[in-house]
Amino acid sequence: MAYDKHGQDWTLATMSPSYIYNQAKATDDCSVGAYLVDALNIAKEHGNCRLREMPYTDASCSQMPTAAQHQAASYNTLSYVRINSTSISDMCTAIANQYPIVVGLFTTSSFRSMWYSDGIWRVNERSN
Repeated sequence: MAYDKHGQDWTLATMSPSYIYNQAKATDDCSVGAYLVDALNIAKEHGNCRLREMPYTDASCSQMPTAAQHQAASYNTLSYVRINSTSISDMCTAIANQYPIVVGLFTTSSFRSMWYSDGIWRVNERSN
């Protein structure tokens, strides 16, 4: 969506995953995820800066945004609404109106390891 908004320029459209994740992460352990609603609330309340303004690094997630990065993010806020997750009609309406549907789920080791086998998730496998 941002790609079209920014004249099909990826350097302007690519947002920083570090800006959101570093603030929303569930713990100080960078291998732990974040709650989706926390990430969405940061994007709603503060926005997100571009990747070139706050580059991503997998070496650390402790770097918090600077005042300049917060200022840049403030131009890229979003709004969101929750839809009834059991309503196919609500989902179809969102898609027809060109709104993204964001899905978050807890995964098990079987989900994460499927990419190293045949790419098929077998839900009956036990979690490690």
